[in-house]
Amino acid sequence: MSGYTRVVRTVLALTALMAFAAAACGESFDDVFKAVRESTERPIVGALREGRLVFLRLLDEERMEPISDHSGEKLPAFLDEAVDRGLRDCWRGTHEDFEGAVYHLSFRKTEAEDLTFGSRRLRLPPDVFEYFRTVRSHRLDEAGVDRMAVVIHEPHSSVFAQYQLIAGLYEIRRANRDRLRFSFLVEGDYENDDRRISMAPLNKLLADPSTRNPLILRMLRDHVIDGPLAYRLLVKTDLPAYAIDDRELIGGTPRRVLPKEDLTEKFPSVKRAAELVAKGPRDEKEYERSIQDLQTEIRKLQARDPQAAELETLRAWVSEMNVFLPALKRDATMAQQIQLHLKNDPEVVPFIFIGNFHTEGILQLLPKNLGAVVLEPREQRHNEEEFEAFQGMLHNRKAYIARWAKGLKGPTAPTADELPLIGQGLTKRAAGLSRWEAETRRNSTLGKEATEKLLRTLKHTGPLLEAEVVFGGDGPRLPGAFASFRPAERDRPGQLAIHDKQPTAWGRASRWALFRHALIAPPKAPNGRRAKIYYEDGKCSFAVYDAATDRVYLFDNVRKADLLRVMNPTGKPEKDALLRLERMAHDQIWRFYGQIV
Repeated sequence: MSGYTRVVRTVLALTALMAFAAAACGESFDDVFKAVRESTERPIVGALREGRLVFLRLLDEERMEPISDHSGEKLPAFLDEAVDRGLRDCWRGTHEDFEGAVYHLSFRKTEAEDLTFGSRRLRLPPDVFEYFRTVRSHRLDEAGVDRMAVVIHEPHSSVFAQYQLIAGLYEIRRANRDRLRFSFLVEGDYENDDRRISMAPLNKLLADPSTRNPLILRMLRDHVIDGPLAYRLLVKTDLPAYAIDDRELIGGTPRRVLPKEDLTEKFPSVKRAAELVAKGPRDEKEYERSIQDLQTEIRKLQARDPQAAELETLRAWVSEMNVFLPALKRDATMAQQIQLHLKNDPEVVPFIFIGNFHTEGILQLLPKNLGAVVLEPREQRHNEEEFEAFQGMLHNRKAYIARWAKGLKGPTAPTADELPLIGQGLTKRAAGLSRWEAETRRNSTLGKEATEKLLRTLKHTGPLLEAEVVFGGDGPRLPGAFASFRPAERDRPGQLAIHDKQPTAWGRASRWALFRHALIAPPKAPNGRRAKIYYEDGKCSFAVYDAATDRVYLFDNVRKADLLRVMNPTGKPEKDALLRLERMAHDQIWRFYGQIV
């Protein structure tokens, strides 16, 4: 099976661009779901066209092949059946060129993926793909491949994605614990000359078992440690981990947030720089030439108009390329270190944690007998404030650690001289954790047993850790939700609102299971609503992010009709979306398709 094929099978994605109709009636869509299962070359798209709900298979950039044709009023019946077939994600929004609603739907993977190398096999169970998506495979189908690595795109500044990384790693290791040995090879700065990443110093600071896990999650959230180290601390594993980077080249020019203005069509130098960063040749001279072209463009524009608004974007691109040039040079060192570890322990399967920029260059430098699967967290949300904070930590680590000890954020990897300050910060945060627990107990209306279970759950759920817990109240809510969550912002903690105050209702296993998953997956959507669906012991629960209120709403032990009602709140047919459908459908398919490959 090719890497291209494996990507599509892994995602099992169906993008639907439809205007919602109200009437529901039973009709089988076996032909559609068969096409989704068997679509190993191209995605499937559904669209409401001239009053008909038409499903097509994409053949190439210009051609679509019809699969089936139904009355447009059958959309609710289709979504109803989709839940039975393992619908995992439903995103309802709008598009500037589309008068109706835009729906994106994707389905659960139901079968494990077994990757064979030599006489051994790596199993990726379906639960892995709740957290990871397969980006590509490398040489797995080629003759002579008898070694394997798992390359994971480390999400750097996105804490949201780091939580998924930890959950996905747990599922992979649990499925392969008795058949394979693993090690961690990690991109990033390091202190010890032997490159070993030790947990011992932090373990001494985390001696209290009652606060250990929440403090680990807090350090991860504040960028004091990264995802791979947080995972090892949380599961208390003796799994070995090593730094593979070139510490002489780490750092350099602080990276700036690129302005949103797109100048790729106006300036050839910007277009070329964007192409190089995205998927261009791994050639240092090309990057140096790109920097020179950008600087030439700046001089020309400044001579014509010293106040030109585009100058800021051009300078930001120079900064960007001055970050990526040394990053490109680090590929050789990382590939060399990976080969060294492969040689020293022929039986181990390494997890290689690198930023996605490095993947192509490093894979090309690895031995031809090594195959790899490349995974990355499904959702990689971060805002500009988080990005800027992360970059500042990279370039002024000691100052950030000092501020973190007083209550602000810190760097991604602690060093020996930072540990005393980290200890101070952990003591301060442990005290804050105790105050938060006491306040939650004091305000709770759930009864002692449910309150203690709630606190245990929140302490082990990263996004909910130390969130303000409000019991009842007249705040925003979607009917039927038992709780809702407002994400934290810079000057405002997260808030968990408990809408269902009946203690007996909190005995449901599905309710606690949903807490474990729901706030990891639904990201902010630009508009509309996004539902993430979970299946536990045959029951369906879901979380819905609603852009209008900027909250995630939790529903447990629900009927399919509840999901359909939440995703179509008016219950009324929307405007028929016929104008410019062909062009918009084409654009949307390829925008979505670009996300999964």
